[in-house]
Amino acid sequence: MNKIIPFLITLGMSLPLRAAELAAPQLPPIDAGSILAQIDQQNNIPQPIISADMQFALEAASELRKELKGHGIKAKVGLVNEPGGAYGLWVEFKNWADYEKVKDLFYQDPGNNPSYMDLKVYPRVPKEIAKGDQNWKNIRLQAADGTRLTIDYSPLSLGSEIIAAPLWISVAASRFNGSEKVRVVLMTFYDSANIAANTLKDTQNIDLKFNGQAFQAEGQRVQLSESHIGYGYNFRQEIAVVVNGQWLTDPANGSHNFKFKMGW
Repeated sequence: MNKIIPFLITLGMSLPLRAAELAAPQLPPIDAGSILAQIDQQNNIPQPIISADMQFALEAASELRKELKGHGIKAKVGLVNEPGGAYGLWVEFKNWADYEKVKDLFYQDPGNNPSYMDLKVYPRVPKEIAKGDQNWKNIRLQAADGTRLTIDYSPLSLGSEIIAAPLWISVAASRFNGSEKVRVVLMTFYDSANIAANTLKDTQNIDLKFNGQAFQAEGQRVQLSESHIGYGYNFRQEIAVVVNGQWLTDPANGSHNFKFKMGW
């Protein structure tokens, strides 16, 4: 025993030193900025290139929004891509009263064409329509299984373009009991000789609700025609309908896309 005790004491005193020797070294703090920079460099993410003309047009659009807001006018402002790479501005007003209030802003430069900060301006002003006097039109289609599709809309002139607004879509069948899940996909394509065929402009995905007789819902505005100085575009539409996961078939072409063109 006299020989064992000193050995245990010596071993016990050495344990803290061994723990210190095995302790993990402290890591330097993580620099999130440098890590993101390394990731960007590795992925070689291209940065969007904005030309000086586009940058100027974006700034002009921002200034015009501020100026219209200062006059108490809520209007949408966007860019128009002119032929030759130049830019203009489109301004969509809610009504003629708003446009009349601020139209002098666009005629301060010499000439008869409206402009702002030396950029051409294309006002979009809806014509006044009396209540109940909308020019309603409709498209009627029928699927191979007898399901009926109806698109009701009213053409509306906004100066440089014609749109369908409001627009309602209905899907009806005698077998419907209201428990079905019905969705439509409404697509707008360019229909002009100067644009490649089947070029898609926009898409709407719309869930319909049962009203007791048919599934129905209001869609967003659809562009029918667009005109600018020296050029313009027309558009056509396609619609696809899915009922409880099954796509309806157009008997005219055998596909799930019903093709048509909304007139005005």
